[in-house]
Amino acid sequence: IASMLPYGTHVKAGDVVAKFDLSALHTVIADQQSKIFAARLKVTESQEALDALKVKNEVELGAAELNLEFAQVDLTRYQNEEKQVELSDRRGQIAMAERDLKEAEEKLNYYRTFHKRGFISSEQLKAKEAELDRSRFNLTQSQSRLKIFERYMVPRQERTLQVKVDDLKRDLHKLKKTHAVAILKAQADIAASKVALAAEETKIN
Repeated sequence: IASMLPYGTHVKAGDVVAKFDLSALHTVIADQQSKIFAARLKVTESQEALDALKVKNEVELGAAELNLEFAQVDLTRYQNEEKQVELSDRRGQIAMAERDLKEAEEKLNYYRTFHKRGFISSEQLKAKEAELDRSRFNLTQSQSRLKIFERYMVPRQERTLQVKVDDLKRDLHKLKKTHAVAILKAQADIAASKVALAAEETKIN
C-alpha cells in the first residue's frame, strides 16, 4: 500500500481511501511480456530454420540425384555405345591387317616367281619378305590389343563406372536419411517453442 487514510477518518462515496503501489506488478508484467516476446521470436526462428533446412535439403538432394543420373548415363553409354565403338574399331583394324597380310603374301608369291625367272633381284625379294613380316606383326599386335581390351580394359571400366553408381546410390540413401532426421529435429524444435510460448502466455492471464 502506497498511502492510506488514517483509521477513523470519515469518508464519502468516491473518496480514495488507499492507494496501492503497482510498480512491482508492472515490473512483473513487463518481465513476463518480455519472456512472451522472446518465446514468440523463438517460434519464428524455429519455423524459419525449418524452411531454410527444406530449401537446403532440396538443393542437396537435387544435386545428388543429378550426379547419380549422370553416373548411370555414363555406365549405360559405355556398355551400349562406347565399348561397341571401340570393339568395332579394333576389329576393323584386325580386318585391315588381315587384308594387308593377304596382299603381302600374294605379292611375295608373285615376286618369288619373278625372282626365279630373273625378273627381280634378291634385294627386291627380301624387301617383300620384310613387308610380309611387318604385316604379320601388325596383325598380331592388333589381335593382342583386342584381346587385352576385351579381357582387362572393358571389365575394369565397367566395374569402375558401376562402383561409382553404387557409391552415389548409397550416398543418396544416406543423404535422404540425414535430411529426414534433420527435418524431424527442426519440427520438434518448433513444437517445443510453441509449448514454451503457450506456457509463458498462460502466466500473464
